[in-house]
Amino acid sequence: MQAKMIEETLKKIIEIDNKSIEVESLAIKTEREKYDELKKLKKDMEFSIMKQARKDAKKKYDVILDQARQEAKSIEENGDAECERLNQLLEEHKEEMVEKVFIRLFEVVMSQSKDLD
Repeated sequence: MQAKMIEETLKKIIEIDNKSIEVESLAIKTEREKYDELKKLKKDMEFSIMKQARKDAKKKYDVILDQARQEAKSIEENGDAECERLNQLLEEHKEEMVEKVFIRLFEVVMSQSKDLD
């Protein structure tokens, strides 16, 4: 009878040992699964953050680009207006300048002709 009790006790110990191995295996498996889940979650979060950062950067880039285009357009319009103003000024004084050039040219020619005499 004592041998039977020893045998049953050994069976119980083996069962407990097998259960502990199963529990340890399950714990390791669960730990791996949770690690993989956390790893995927981290990757998804990083991707989401980068995607949002790209969106924010694109918005800022578009705002800066729009401001630069507006400034370039304003500079171009001011340049065109200044060119037009200078063209009008040139037209207004064209005859006067041509006359002054011919007078000066005439004076130079006359001065040279006197030097030759």
